[in-house]
Amino acid sequence: MAELKLRGVRKSYGGAEVIKGFDLDVDDREFVVGRKRHASGRYPS
Repeated sequence: MAELKLRGVRKSYGGAEVIKGFDLDVDDREFVVGRKRHASGRYPS
C-alpha cells in the first residue's frame, strides 16, 4: 500500500511567491498528472 501527502508546499523566485501553501493527497491506486501552461497561456497539445 502506498500513499503520498504534501502539505504547505511553497515556492518563491526572488521575492515573488509563486506557490502559496499547496496541499496534495494521493491515495493507494490513484495517480496524478500535472501540466503547466506555455508562456503563451495555452496548454500544449
